Amino acid sequence: MRFWLEWLGVEGLSLAVAILPRQGGLALGRLLGLFFYYLCPRLRRVALSNLDIAFPSTSGSREKRRIARRSFFHFGSVMMDILWGRRVEWEAIQRMVEYQGLENLERAYRKGRGVLLFTGHFGHWELMGVAQGYLGFPLKVLSRPLDNPYLERMLLSYRCKSGNKVIYKREAVKGILGALRNKEGVAILIDQNTLPQEGVFVRFFGRWASTTSLLASLALRTRAPIIPAFALPLRDGRYRFIYEEEIEPEEFADRSEAIVNLTQRCTDVIEGYIRRYPEYWLWIHQRWKSQPPHED
Repeated sequence: MRFWLEWLGVEGLSLAVAILPRQGGLALGRLLGLFFYYLCPRLRRVALSNLDIAFPSTSGSREKRRIARRSFFHFGSVMMDILWGRRVEWEAIQRMVEYQGLENLERAYRKGRGVLLFTGHFGHWELMGVAQGYLGFPLKVLSRPLDNPYLERMLLSYRCKSGNKVIYKREAVKGILGALRNKEGVAILIDQNTLPQEGVFVRFFGRWASTTSLLASLALRTRAPIIPAFALPLRDGRYRFIYEEEIEPEEFADRSEAIVNLTQRCTDVIEGYIRRYPEYWLWIHQRWKSQPPHED
């Protein structure tokens, strides 16, 4: 019943977005974000606690609360943009995006080994994947299904509308290796907490963070190029999709050291974007939940 009611609420929002112009939908999303910020104290506490860790000098300050609120506003508008994007075609999406570093992506595909793209829960990563499919570089997107199967079907239809496909984590390695053999791109988000046995510990904002080692492990195994990709919101409501230069693995005698080093370097790229644009990251996730045994 709860799943059905959640789906009904999202469908109601989807109908509202269909009636409103896009800017009206974004405003509705920011209002929804404001609602969650003030009426969901647990999420607010997690966001402020994470900001304490990332920016200790702003602990308890007005600036920290401002970043948290703007993050809620942003992800409310992203949700509305996803509902809006389900109903429009490529021409409408094309008018709201611009590209930077597209030559880096094209160069990586020309190597003929497939491409591993990574990003975080930053900006509008979902729209970036959809837009890339329309560019002629369809992706296999690594994902964990939502708990609500009705909402999962809605999100799946959005992700796959431009030719992308989803690889669920239970079949991740097999699906990714198959995609790379077919010279396809694979998108992986690497900024969420993992169980210690499923990842490696690297530094994130100066503190240990358990991070998936899948990206680094597959890159070393297949020699597929790694491209950092970020969807940066612009002030006029559009997005700039940024493809950074390829990150090449460094040489280590020990493979486990190579995996940790490469995972750290990729994590550093994500941290750099968050430091510059903190309001566009998902602060409500418990990123530092898992800690090494020797840490408090």
